[in-house]
Amino acid sequence: MNPDRRSGPHRAFDAAARSLLRAGFPLLKLWWWLARPTLEGVYVAVRCGEEVLLIRNSYRASYSFPSGRRGRRETPAIAAARELHEEVGIAVSPDRLRHVAEVLLATRLVDDHVHVFELELEEPPALRIDHREVVWAAFEAPERARQRALLPVVRRYLEGTLDV
Repeated sequence: MNPDRRSGPHRAFDAAARSLLRAGFPLLKLWWWLARPTLEGVYVAVRCGEEVLLIRNSYRASYSFPSGRRGRRETPAIAAARELHEEVGIAVSPDRLRHVAEVLLATRLVDDHVHVFELELEEPPALRIDHREVVWAAFEAPERARQRALLPVVRRYLEGTLDV
């Protein structure tokens, strides 16, 4: 089945899930404002030839790399491999991911400690998105990607300005 042409019940469920995510994200940000937590997350820059994989989440206007939070008992590499599989359907062993940077992003809501990984692929993989959390994914040339609204870590990676 073409993932962009889902059947009626799937489309309705996907739309409901997107609505819940869009409603929940501001609540999460409110919790962050109240608790001021320190988070630990991962981003995965997937490169294929001269292109890089971008995704767009349903609850954000900015584009990103596959990313997410590190679980309590996960190493950053295991979390990165898990997020990559959950968000775009790319299954790889954590040892295939190359750790390229560790960055502390201090915002008014959270201190976000992120690990950035790279995955080099020879062939573009078949991407599988859920149309709920992730609503778009594609490989793009970095020049084109930099014209989009990007999350700060993604922009810094594409501009070559990540603190390593």
